[in-house]
Amino acid sequence: MFRVPLSDNAPCTYAGVNSSIEYSIDVTLDIPHGSDYHFAIPFSVGLRSQQQPLTAPQVAASPPPQPLPVPQASADQAPDVKSPESIILEGLSDGSPHDLVSISSILQEKTGKYQDINQVHEMCEKLVADGKLERTGEGEFLAQYSMKW
Repeated sequence: MFRVPLSDNAPCTYAGVNSSIEYSIDVTLDIPHGSDYHFAIPFSVGLRSQQQPLTAPQVAASPPPQPLPVPQASADQAPDVKSPESIILEGLSDGSPHDLVSISSILQEKTGKYQDINQVHEMCEKLVADGKLERTGEGEFLAQYSMKW
């Protein structure tokens, strides 16, 4: 893993009708005496809140607030959490082929968690075996997948 420094004044990722701001990291895998591989890995830039100095409140002490009751989901109600497989299918619903890096980026964007490329590969291959995806490009990590219609 590596970090890419961005200016504090870098504008946020934006997609509008007449303009957009997008960020990506371009990576080249240089293979001597062979074909090079080129990757463009998109990422989003969001707002960072300004930290305000904390000040002690100037009010008289009051009793601590009572916690609100948290509703418990019953056994027949499933929480509204999407599985990684459903996020992959949703991300590929446009019909265009995607490679493992872009699928991993989709998962990371939707879940906020890093997904190991090997796990993404296994999930995609399971979806191929289930008949939901088809492999449209060859190679272990350069494989491309698209929705099976």
